[in-house]
Amino acid sequence: MPDQTDIHIIYHSSDAPMSKWQEWLNRLDPRIRLVALDDPAAQTADVMITWSPPYGAIAALPHLKGVLSLAQGVDHLLDDPSLPRDITVGRLIDPFMSQSMAEWVMLAILKQHRDEAAYAEAAIRKDWVCFEPRIPADYTVSVMGIGAIGGHVAEKIANLGFNVLGWSRN
Repeated sequence: MPDQTDIHIIYHSSDAPMSKWQEWLNRLDPRIRLVALDDPAAQTADVMITWSPPYGAIAALPHLKGVLSLAQGVDHLLDDPSLPRDITVGRLIDPFMSQSMAEWVMLAILKQHRDEAAYAEAAIRKDWVCFEPRIPADYTVSVMGIGAIGGHVAEKIANLGFNVLGWSRN
């Protein structure tokens, strides 16, 4: 039986192993004990850290007060019709996530901007062509969602010399 001073937090995600999260959280407080959704201790947990729990899972946890989403947003949690109205839902914002997303977006933009597919096809033919260079300032990139992550992404795109337009629901 766990010590009554344990702090039970439900962890439900395939993104990173529970053991890794347990290690990180124990640096903050050694009383924190992560439990799986199907662990009996989940019934006493106040908080859930999750990517995408099955619909109804949150409503089935009587003591749950808050859910921390590991995803980029929380829409997938709010779409659960059984989500109790009194549950606090938040999302994780971490600099690594913002930087990682910015790198993927910049990679996609630069592959398109530099016509990477045409160069790859030419290389297969052993045709070492040089296409006309494109100037980033001649192009505009739109970012849909200028929140914590989108704002960082937009800044990085602008640093590459592209014009940037942003949209935010708020």
